[in-house]
Amino acid sequence: MFAKTPTWSIGPLRFEALHEDSSGRLRYRLLEPMRVRATVNGTTLTGLRITVPAGFATDLASVPRFFWWWFPPAGDHAAAAVVHDWFYQHRNGVSRFLADAIFRDLMTSLGVSVWRRWCMWMAVRLFGWRVWR
Repeated sequence: MFAKTPTWSIGPLRFEALHEDSSGRLRYRLLEPMRVRATVNGTTLTGLRITVPAGFATDLASVPRFFWWWFPPAGDHAAAAVVHDWFYQHRNGVSRFLADAIFRDLMTSLGVSVWRRWCMWMAVRLFGWRVWR
């Protein structure tokens, strides 16, 4: 029997722009907590609840400026990027592999196209170690 894939519910994502950092990326601050939970067949899975607190600062997707045309920092993947940034800054017992997998799964739930989420997931798998360590 195959394991069921969780469905993720995410919300709300409300943020304000703060300033540009030294690399020219805009920084944002959450205005209210963002809650994420996983369910299988409508039942919430124990331990798969994430709360990113109000006030958390993020650059959304950490994409080099050269690639912004194809992968803008903000977009339909923004909520997934906030959760990913949260895990990279506050590990909370989560491995890098799991943080990246949740990022990918959240993008699926948000309706991010297959090619875009695959490219973004591969980028964090290949280059995320620099920030993780």
